[in-house]
Amino acid sequence: MVNTYNKIFKNEPYVTVYQRSDRPSSIFKKYIFDNERYETIDDLILTRERLIAISEHPNWPSFVSKPKKVYKLYNNSFKAEFPYIAGETLDDYIYNNNISFASWVKFISELEKKIMSVDEMVFSDVANANNIIMSKKDDNLNFTIIDPDDIQFGEYESYSFASLLGMRPWYGKDLSPGVKK
Repeated sequence: MVNTYNKIFKNEPYVTVYQRSDRPSSIFKKYIFDNERYETIDDLILTRERLIAISEHPNWPSFVSKPKKVYKLYNNSFKAEFPYIAGETLDDYIYNNNISFASWVKFISELEKKIMSVDEMVFSDVANANNIIMSKKDDNLNFTIIDPDDIQFGEYESYSFASLLGMRPWYGKDLSPGVKK
């Protein structure tokens, strides 16, 4: 099989995020059992189940990406296909653009309003600026939250969070059950 990777966005022992040249409208995320991030195969299976629940969620927020397809578990890994979101990460957007204080306040206010309007979900990883993709349309600044794996909803706890939330010292492992907005 010919390697059709166009661009690799992330390559870690537990995950590879890439775009294929034959599927430019998609981003693929391969989840890999690694004995650390996924301590047991059941942890990996739970992540797959969470992604399926996200893809089937009838009221998933429109400002958060969700998988188009979640593939079968094979050889201790599985992949999920997400829509490609054109734009820049929040960090890159801030670095590459001269943003006025008023524009920044308006953006943060909109982000907060949208997140807080979804009562049944906790966005524990939103403080990671790489999980927010910025785009402009008709002079309006828009955003999409990517990497929904760690959104706490329904029966799914959040096992990861942005270090900016400062929760790590309170728990023995990356676990934030019961986090309230």
